Amino acid sequence: QECFVCWRRSMATLDEKEAKECFDIFDRDCVGKIKRDDIGDALRSLGQLFTEKELADVKKGASETVNFDKFLELAKKKPKQPMEQTASLIKACKVFDPNNTGTLDADEMQHIVTAIGDKLTLEEWQEALRISDARSGGRLDYRKFAESVFAS
Repeated sequence: QECFVCWRRSMATLDEKEAKECFDIFDRDCVGKIKRDDIGDALRSLGQLFTEKELADVKKGASETVNFDKFLELAKKKPKQPMEQTASLIKACKVFDPNNTGTLDADEMQHIVTAIGDKLTLEEWQEALRISDARSGGRLDYRKFAESVFAS
């Protein structure tokens, strides 16, 4: 349970190493800067959920390019919140649930949370599954799962 709890807590904070990797991807010219127009995409790829107005405000205050320190400052202003995390996981699951049943095959859900986005290890997945009590007959209630995973 300890490693799952650490994962859940880390989801609410910004990982500077992950932010640097993301920044480097958007630093297409390898000059230590990203273009102002790429800030929104870069922040979203970190899981930061900004409204269009918030992004416009960020861009308005930025020069044509932004260095990593400024990017990190912007990213730290908007940490991921449990409600946003829950909604993001539910939204990702809905892609695999075209009939909107609210459930997924447990193996498919395992793939989603261990291979896509902010990944869980197999141990963390098993612990999250045990804690959530969301499994029934090989199916997983992904709303119940997401709510239990990101419960405060």
